[in-house]
Amino acid sequence: MESQAVGLTTVAYVRPADVTAQLNGLDLTREVLLEAVHFGSTYAAECTRHDPSSLAGTLLWGKTVRHLRDRLIPAGWDARDKRNLPLTVHPSGRWAIVVASGDEHTGIPDRTPSTRYDRGSATQQVVSINQLSFATLSADFAKLDAAALHRTWFLLHYRDNDADEIRVELSLPIEMTSDNFVTQWERRIILAGAGDGSASAHSVPDSSFDPDVDMIDVPVLKRA
Repeated sequence: MESQAVGLTTVAYVRPADVTAQLNGLDLTREVLLEAVHFGSTYAAECTRHDPSSLAGTLLWGKTVRHLRDRLIPAGWDARDKRNLPLTVHPSGRWAIVVASGDEHTGIPDRTPSTRYDRGSATQQVVSINQLSFATLSADFAKLDAAALHRTWFLLHYRDNDADEIRVELSLPIEMTSDNFVTQWERRIILAGAGDGSASAHSVPDSSFDPDVDMIDVPVLKRA
């Protein structure tokens, strides 16, 4: 399947040569990204119904972030955390990756995926920055810390137990709904699509967890 336009502004890259070219431009490989999601799903698959309901999602997300950083930080990438939004930032500081759950349209090039859950204020800010051209930054955004002015890609994944597959894409979000779901993407790089056998799913209990909600400050009392 060739690369194709989806909606008004989105381009989905599906053909292996196009996927490789897009990832090369980001100093990434398909193997590293899929390995990270597979690593997280392996931990999540150990959960049963006797575990807390959010544990599988926590492990899938957290261990995917961990493995991605394990692979990229030795190559000069940096780990940063922005109000409960863990970023893995390219050495140039020009782009970053976050891990997020997608809906059932994830990995399907002629559909428009959404984040599975609503997002917090940190995601709102990175999506706003993604909408901007660095050549036309407004005065307000020019006042921001330069380290914050990177484009942020989502490593979006969806586990389909019925189809025994995990669909994965690396996509650049540019729009959110009023109820804080990401629904519009500038580019979608399809890493593991429906029925292509790229990533078999581990059977994982359903989970309602996803990060990037607004941080809740919990006071910590020092011991006397």
